[in-house]
Amino acid sequence: MSGLTAMVRVRLAWLALWVAALLAAALPAGVASAASNQAKPAPRESLHEYEQQLANNEIRAASFRIKAQSLELTLKDGRHVSVRLSSPPNEELRAELQAHGVTVSKRSPSHKRRYILGAVVVVLLLAIGGFLLYRRKRMAREEY
Repeated sequence: MSGLTAMVRVRLAWLALWVAALLAAALPAGVASAASNQAKPAPRESLHEYEQQLANNEIRAASFRIKAQSLELTLKDGRHVSVRLSSPPNEELRAELQAHGVTVSKRSPSHKRRYILGAVVVVLLLAIGGFLLYRRKRMAREEY
């Protein structure tokens, strides 16, 4: 940087400040939205309590979490509970729930972290592209 004039150094400093400000504005917004969307985990119940609720028709909906080997239940009173299963959920359990009139679904994992990382990469690429475009136009002006 020893060969740069004072004016060029000032411009580079301002450009770096703008890029830092854009990144500072973009990153917390993505992180805050992801953090606010995360729900509290449902309270755990025993398998015995689940069987009692199923027998009393207290379950409105159920969703399987295959990797976690658990069953998340929505009860008719609006509560959400989680039941840890001893083995992966199978078709017999699904059929038993459907026989009691329970809506059954399979829950896929959340990809929020991927979306946040993608947004960060896009912001960085836009900042770098803007800087290169600015530098290219400035260099072209200085040549003429």
